[in-house]
Amino acid sequence: MPATRSRLAERQIHSASPEATRAVAAALASAARPGDLIALHGELGAGKTQLAKGFGAGLGVTATINSPSYVLMAEYAGRLPLFHLDLYRLEDASDALAGGLLDERQAGHRDHRRCGRAPYDPPHGDRGRARALLGCPAMTNPGRGPLLAIDTATNVAVVAIERPGGKPEVAAWPAGQRHGEELLAALDRLLRGIGVELGSLGGIVVGTGPGAFTGLRVGLATAKGLAHALAIPIVGIPTSTALLARPISPESAMPPGSTQRRALLLPAGPRDRVLVDHDGPRLVPAGSEPRLAPGTELLAVDLDGRAPADALARGQVARTRLGETLLQLAATRLAAGEADDLARLVPEYVTLPRGIGALSGSIEWSRDPR
Repeated sequence: MPATRSRLAERQIHSASPEATRAVAAALASAARPGDLIALHGELGAGKTQLAKGFGAGLGVTATINSPSYVLMAEYAGRLPLFHLDLYRLEDASDALAGGLLDERQAGHRDHRRCGRAPYDPPHGDRGRARALLGCPAMTNPGRGPLLAIDTATNVAVVAIERPGGKPEVAAWPAGQRHGEELLAALDRLLRGIGVELGSLGGIVVGTGPGAFTGLRVGLATAKGLAHALAIPIVGIPTSTALLARPISPESAMPPGSTQRRALLLPAGPRDRVLVDHDGPRLVPAGSEPRLAPGTELLAVDLDGRAPADALARGQVARTRLGETLLQLAATRLAAGEADDLARLVPEYVTLPRGIGALSGSIEWSRDPR
């Protein structure tokens, strides 16, 4: 039988208003299926974001959808998960891969039915590990192997691994924008240096930010890929929580793990800053200073010349302990039988001064379309 070429249906629709564009997109969303890819092409102001807003509304997304130009990708929960990407700033496909823009959730293969041992999981005799299925809570085992920690939220990338009866082995280096090139190599050196094989790991802990797009996406994608491939649990810990969780000096009156009366100052682009305390993150616009409650101990990270010297010193001490703190916090959660769902573990972004991550992890952006 001669091969036949499938014919693509084409239909042109002329929209006279943003409202009409959103209505068409909402109707289109009603037919969307998991794994669908929709490509939008148009000049500035053509209505791409309006179409995305309508499509999200059609999927039942309640969060505000804005252009992801400065974060490259935004994620929204609806009838189907919606990934809104802006590829304008990328040179080629390698940029998308290096930046962690592609992951297994976008393929639409979430399995909501098999929240237990998968048929191909290792038997109970093999450390009793259970595969962390997408959409299913990971299972933990008290007799687990060592935990591996990854944090790429700040300018200094950190990887750390537990060592029985001693302090963890930690590697830290100024990563800049080279997370995609250097992270896996650093992990390999760390594991080889202490003779630990990937297959013996008992879990992954990853810092979820707040932080810049590039580092967080690479770190999250690497951690989740390892956890899924090795069938081990994953725990996401906000990097800010880990930086604030330990007393900075011996004279500190706060108990270990306390974050009360402490605040963390982080960069949000070249001029703005973000303050994180027990009330959550909030923007500190350029030219203004953070408002702190009396007696609050301030830490600052990645803000040389933009924060008090004593706050920078405290932040530096906290960052030198970041890997160890992440391991301790994750071990506590795993001991309580808690682990994160691979499909729902997302980073908290802080990017250019267009907005900051709220408690929900969503982003509110400027309406400036540039």
